[in-house]
Amino acid sequence: MRGTDMPTTPEAIRSKFLTHHGAWIVRAEIEHGHDAPGVQSRAALLVRVENGAGRPEVRVRCFSDGGWRKRAEITAGLSIDGEHIPAHSPITYSPVRSRYGYRKIHKWIKSQIWRKDPTRSQLVVDPRVPVRWESAPRP
Repeated sequence: MRGTDMPTTPEAIRSKFLTHHGAWIVRAEIEHGHDAPGVQSRAALLVRVENGAGRPEVRVRCFSDGGWRKRAEITAGLSIDGEHIPAHSPITYSPVRSRYGYRKIHKWIKSQIWRKDPTRSQLVVDPRVPVRWESAPRP
């Protein structure tokens, strides 16, 4: 998104991923110790990413309350073993209201923030990075 610190190139996503999760490991080691199971699995994940595992992608996950309120959580991250692991805290996009209940959530959000012309788009991503649009199931 424009005006945010979301990484948009493959190199920036991988770098931000290593920084974000490395900081998490440091905090977790201080609070829980080096032998905590989450710390060990995250450290193993970082080693895999440093060795080139994972495919950079941007995920736009869209939610609806079943009515007019819709929102999207946008994260850049890596797709590892079919799972999206974010490289930063999610950016939330919440338009005022939508009267288009007949459209799928992700299609309506996409029409709001995505344009083929990057100068008119709110979501600007490097062409080498795929954008995955998802509709979350309604509660």
